[in-house]
Amino acid sequence: MDSVVRKFPGLYASAWAVWPAVNLITFRYVPAGLARVAFLNGMGIGWTAYIAKIGADAAMVADNEYAL
Repeated sequence: MDSVVRKFPGLYASAWAVWPAVNLITFRYVPAGLARVAFLNGMGIGWTAYIAKIGADAAMVADNEYAL
């Protein structure tokens, strides 16, 4: 739980940096319909992968702390 509390401000700031830009691109350049859905799904998968990497890095650090 401590890693969540530690990582949350950075993830929150990253979300505010990424998602407004994604929405700007989506509604300005991506045509409506399935192209927009596919673009947003791709961005969502990328965001989920980023969050998973941050979580895995935090878990690795926690495992190393317990090993010492």
